[in-house]
Amino acid sequence: IYSLFNRISFFGIAVDNGKCIHCNKCVDSCLMDVKKVGDHECINCGECRKVCDKDAICYKLKVGEKK
Repeated sequence: IYSLFNRISFFGIAVDNGKCIHCNKCVDSCLMDVKKVGDHECINCGECRKVCDKDAICYKLKVGEKK
């Protein structure tokens, strides 16, 4: 159900690729077993943010974002 609304959500999770070291702690800690942060199955719970040592994951507004 959550994944259906994720596409039309104004709010989401983003990764700052400049800070990310690709350790995959975020993906390993995900309760939804996503393949990457912000995936279509992501429910924006923030568990990935808690385990990121580099502070590379943040919430963002998706208004005006091009797909």
